[in-house]
Amino acid sequence: KSDGMCAFLVERGSAGFSAKPIENKMGLPTSDTATIYLEKCEVPKENLLGPRGKGLSVAYSALMSGRLSVAAGCVGVMQDCLDEAVRYSGVRVQHGKPIGKHQLVQRHIGIISTNLEAARWLVLRAAYLKEKYEENPKDGQSRDAADLEIAKAKYFAANASFDAANRAVQVFGANGYSLENRPARHLLDTRVTKIYEGTDEILEQKIALGVLGKAVEAYS
Repeated sequence: KSDGMCAFLVERGSAGFSAKPIENKMGLPTSDTATIYLEKCEVPKENLLGPRGKGLSVAYSALMSGRLSVAAGCVGVMQDCLDEAVRYSGVRVQHGKPIGKHQLVQRHIGIISTNLEAARWLVLRAAYLKEKYEENPKDGQSRDAADLEIAKAKYFAANASFDAANRAVQVFGANGYSLENRPARHLLDTRVTKIYEGTDEILEQKIALGVLGKAVEAYS
């Protein structure tokens, strides 16, 4: 069934293609970001991606992969936040003992660790369901199941990674406010994970739709 759209690969250097770099970002300083402009841009038919009339399906497939990739990256960030918080709490001494012996510091580390495991298993399950869907891409039920679990994984991992970075900064205390320490950089970098590849609000709607059923409409 046609969705009425086509996806094309637009190569850099094509007539009508231009890009304007976005500078002074809050985080991700080593990742190039730009606004892309297409003005009367024409590409050859050989640049068609996927079947004719299946452009929306191609876009959704890319979005699923993107969301899963973001979620997996967030798990990595959380692991580093945990490792850094544990390391620092063992070497930073206050009142004659390592701060890791203080219960409020232990609380932050315990929460990061628990959320990390939850996020990791959500991502692994989402990846498994996506792999099963790719084995039979015409199975709409399999696609919907993978799409929903990926949305859950991305939503939870993004929020948990931002929280983990914030807690790691708190463990570091005043030193956590310095960009010389990784938790501070993670805090800036993870903020965008709640925005790109589907905002928190969009994913909340999508997850709710998966629970309420097809009778309720929501953006994905």
